[in-house]
Parts: sequence; C-alpha cells; structure tokens
Amino acid sequence: MRRIFLLFLIAFACQSSGLGQSNAIASFMEEHGEGKKYYVYQSVMRILNVKGDPDFNHMIKDVRRIIVHQPNVVNDSTGVQKTAIRQLIRQLEGEGFEPLIEARESNMRITFFSRGAIDRAEFVLVMRDHDKAYVAEVEGTLNMEYIGALANADISELTDYLK
Repeated sequence: MRRIFLLFLIAFACQSSGLGQSNAIASFMEEHGEGKKYYVYQSVMRILNVKGDPDFNHMIKDVRRIIVHQPNVVNDSTGVQKTAIRQLIRQLEGEGFEPLIEARESNMRITFFSRGAIDRAEFVLVMRDHDKAYVAEVEGTLNMEYIGALANADISELTDYLK
C-alpha cells in the first residue's frame, strides 16, 4: 500500500510540475524546431549584473534556472521571424501572460512577460534581433520588489555568452 501511495505521490508531483510550462512555447518549438537549448543557472545570471547592483542578486535569489530556447526561426525576405514571434507573443497573451517590460538593447528587442500572482508568478522572456530569436522560461520566481535591477542588467552579456 505504501508503494502505491508513493507512486501516486510521485506521479502527481511530476504532473503538477509540468503544468507551469507554457503551451504556446511548447507548440512554437514544435513548429519551428528546438534548435539549441541552454540551461542558465544563477552563477551565469550574475554576469548580466555588470554594474554589481546588489538588488539584482536579491531579485534572482529564488530562481532555480532559466531555460533558454533558440528556435530554428530564420529571417528571410518574407519576414518569417517577425511573423512567428508576433504569433508566439499573441499566444502567450492568450494564455494569460502580460508584457511586464519591453525594451531595446542595440539591435535586440526584448519583451518580458509574467503570469499569475506576484509572489509565485511565471516569467517568460522573448528576445529577438534581425537573425536570431531566444525564448526563455524562468523556473522559480523573481523577487518583484527588486525588479528595477533589470534596468542595469546587460542582456547582451547573456546573448554573447550563448553564442
């Protein structure tokens, strides 16, 4: 009986941990191909904090990792990448994600989404430039009290690291 209960508990835990993943991202990766996938942990996230802002470390303290997808989306004369990214953004918004921050850094356009209650929100980051796109899912949560620290983060450090 204990084994059955333990098996049920493990199955439920696996099922509930998978509920947080966005269906829009999963279908986007399926449609366009996964390409490359990176796992970014706190030690690597800290390279974004080039100014040494202590608030940045407070903001990411509850983040386990960030899963960065680099889909096989290419830009051509028909603007395939722009169309695909716009469609992904519409699907994310349809799932209840709201744009929290929109920014540009050199040629990179960045949209940061959140969904859910502030203390346990889910976060997704969509980054794109003229030839590449990245979609990042945050596992864990950001301390929103320190979200202003993102203004000092250098996103190009992460994209350079991924290249």
